[in-house]
Order: sequence, then structure tokens, then C-alpha cells
Amino acid sequence: MKELIYQTGMVTSDIAQSLLKHGKDTLTIGDSAEPRLLHELKHSYGLNIKPSIKGQGSINLGIALMQEYKLYVHQGSKNLITELNNYVWKEGKDVAVDDYNHLLDGIRYFVSYHLSTPNRGKYFIS
Repeated sequence: MKELIYQTGMVTSDIAQSLLKHGKDTLTIGDSAEPRLLHELKHSYGLNIKPSIKGQGSINLGIALMQEYKLYVHQGSKNLITELNNYVWKEGKDVAVDDYNHLLDGIRYFVSYHLSTPNRGKYFIS
């Protein structure tokens, strides 16, 4: 998975160009809280983009799914390393603090999308 750097202030065309640079047909899982953006990226730029799976408990479920696997992080992925070192739970609660999570949310969306729909994207050689 290629790490895309999240930058505040990016407009739709900036996001589209970044995604197109990394492969127009590559499946991208975007934040379902941004349906207008996802629609525009799909229909105006032809990107293969699907909304993330969200709902009651989806953050904790996604974190639990991610904890089932080893996460290998390249030493050059400074932003992801920063997030991993600063991601915390609210004191005394089973809720993650909504900070240091831009890249981690994207990874969680990807993992949740694929592991919650295990037969999606499976191909067989005949």
C-alpha cells in the first residue's frame, strides 16, 4: 500500500491528481462522511473509489481487525510512525481520541472494507 500524505487544504482536483498518479484503477476506500467528494472523484475523474464502512462501533471493530495482524511500517513513513506513537484511548473509556489518526483512519477503512466483505475482490484461476 502506498502512503498518501494527507494535507489540509487540498481541493478535490489535488486529491484526484494524487490518486491518479498512484493508479487510476487502484481501489481507493474513502471516508463515507464525504459522499460529495467520493461521487466527484468517481464520476468526474474516473477513479475506482468506494465509501468506507461506518456505523455504530465501527472504529473499535476496525481497530480490533487491525490488531489481528502485524503491521509492517517502512522507516521512511514518518507521518505514520508519528500517528502510531501518539494514538491513544480516552482516559477510562473504550473510545479512541480523535487525533493523530489521518493515515490510521485510512488504513482502518481499507482493512474494514476488505475484511468485512471477505469475498469481495477474490479471483480464481481456472
